[in-house]
Amino acid sequence: MDAAVGSLREVKVPAKPAGKIRMPPVVSSDAPDFVKNVTAKIMAQQGDSVPVSGMPDDGTWPTATTQFEKRNIATEIPVWDPTVCIQCAQCSLVCPHASIRVKAYDPAVLNQAPATFKSADAKGKEFAGKKFTVQVAPEDCTGCGLCVQRCRPSTRPCPARRRST
Repeated sequence: MDAAVGSLREVKVPAKPAGKIRMPPVVSSDAPDFVKNVTAKIMAQQGDSVPVSGMPDDGTWPTATTQFEKRNIATEIPVWDPTVCIQCAQCSLVCPHASIRVKAYDPAVLNQAPATFKSADAKGKEFAGKKFTVQVAPEDCTGCGLCVQRCRPSTRPCPARRRST
């Protein structure tokens, strides 16, 4: 203890950062006032500074505000493996942040898709001749893993296995 106390030194902290890196705004300038004044403050860990008068009187949250909440907070996100997916869409249904979307579509749209775009032949007679894709929005995913837990295939690796971002 005495040696630790004897080794303490004062560290001078500058009034402002010396680096050139600047944090981007929490939400875009196109965001509605409610998103700028309430949601953005909460996202920036400054929710205590939001006055009660800034919150909706009836407790309801305005709709369509999540489009401005691109937080990129997941340390791991699911990766879709079309070779073992049974196309049950349970991953999408259990995702609390709607970051997983499933789609059956005409194969002609793949002509404009990048070479790395994953797809599989859609299963089920109602989707005959269609392609199927599961997409994850990494900026919306929180990495909770509910999709991985809900995934049904008995084979492993799971179609929604996680990977580090």
